[in-house]
Amino acid sequence: MSDVFAIPSPKPAPVRLYCLPCAGGSAEMYRGWDALLPDWLGLWPLELPGRGKRFGEPLLNDATVLAGHLLDEVLNADDRPFALFGHSMGALLAYEMACQMEERGKPERLALVTLSGREPPHLSPEAGRQRHALPEAAFLDEVRRYGGLPAELEQSRELLQVFMPVLRNDFALVDGYRFGREACLASPLFVVGGDDEPDFTPDELEQWQGYSRRWQGTASFPGGHFYFNDGPARTALMSALRRQIAHRCEDLLAW
Repeated sequence: MSDVFAIPSPKPAPVRLYCLPCAGGSAEMYRGWDALLPDWLGLWPLELPGRGKRFGEPLLNDATVLAGHLLDEVLNADDRPFALFGHSMGALLAYEMACQMEERGKPERLALVTLSGREPPHLSPEAGRQRHALPEAAFLDEVRRYGGLPAELEQSRELLQVFMPVLRNDFALVDGYRFGREACLASPLFVVGGDDEPDFTPDELEQWQGYSRRWQGTASFPGGHFYFNDGPARTALMSALRRQIAHRCEDLLAW
């Protein structure tokens, strides 16, 4: 099995939920989530280059290229239907994967796209910025603003220096992403986030509806950018995803 599938679900589930990490994140951020889902739905985190089992691979800071590589892995791994979930940077990658899937003429297997913690591209304050090139202190302040710097990195200068290239790479990916398509997704789109995000409001998430012809609405949960780090919010998120995906796959599941 490819190292892209770093934490495969042990369930023989008929539907898969592929999850993409935030900037600086790895498949590990989704460890344990599979247990919150029913037997018919298996959660498969996707590992990006330069981290986890793929630590020795070169980093990629082009969202279009990276999404294409990940989509190749997903489509070649299995022929069952699946859903995509991405948080923050992962939301951009999930959306790009969905766009490329439609461009390849293979949208029918994609049951749902869920984007978390990411405002729509036309509202993004990040496009064209060069945050990855900031001096270290200013760059780390930017990371802290989202609550995304783990305590172990704050406490270890040596570990921080190992991790810094991944963070800078991922911020370059986000800041360099350009959404140039005119067409909306044909796939169902569901958007979620914390109600105390630093860069946008729950109401602004509603503007994602212009990016899909099958808009499924939004859901907000108590908390900030990493709202799902709170146990009850994570459980509520998994319940919302289960309901959305079950509705899309009801014929397959014979419900």
